[in-house]
Amino acid sequence: MLWFGILLCAATGIELGGVVAGGLHLGDVTGDALLLFIICVNLVPWTGIAGISAIVSARKRASRPVGPAETLQEVLPTLEPVLAKIESSRAVGEGPDLPLLLELTVSPDALPGYRVEIRATVNLMDMDDYKVGRIVVARYDRYNPWRVEIPPAYAVSRDWADRAASAAIDSAPFESVVVKPRPAAAVSRVLPFQYRLGKYAILLGALASVAIFWKQFSG
Repeated sequence: MLWFGILLCAATGIELGGVVAGGLHLGDVTGDALLLFIICVNLVPWTGIAGISAIVSARKRASRPVGPAETLQEVLPTLEPVLAKIESSRAVGEGPDLPLLLELTVSPDALPGYRVEIRATVNLMDMDDYKVGRIVVARYDRYNPWRVEIPPAYAVSRDWADRAASAAIDSAPFESVVVKPRPAAAVSRVLPFQYRLGKYAILLGALASVAIFWKQFSG
């Protein structure tokens, strides 16, 4: 779909050249220049719209998750166990299962520590496990470091529980906080590249039109 859009953009450039070539000879009312001008003027907007639409469609298809929604976890990287320090803990709701807003210092073994803010639902009976300063076992995605969660105690292995009990983690600086990128920001990194390809295709098509319509340009 992307290459089809690029070809349409190249055709748009050729048609733009045809408009210029025909426009230079509009005085030749009965000649081919007028016919060329009329055809290209009518085709340019439709070809351009179709080319840009194909490029945008290709981007959307590339960013769409593979497979049904229930298999999305198979597409995302698996979360790995990691030690984290609770920097702040704030209730953001009520109930026996209390929603908390936690700020953590995540401390991967081979990477610098960083801060992240997550939400967790905690039973009131387990609130002591989420006090400020406590070291907990979390799970994180090293490629998307904002993906952090704290698993329930029964899902934590004995080895990791022992590491958390004896570990000491320095608080990461506030400047190290990571957040999930907004969708618009993610799109903005992709669209310019594809749009540049379309723009270059239009430019190359326009240059090619010089050779295609050389007679009209040099007449």
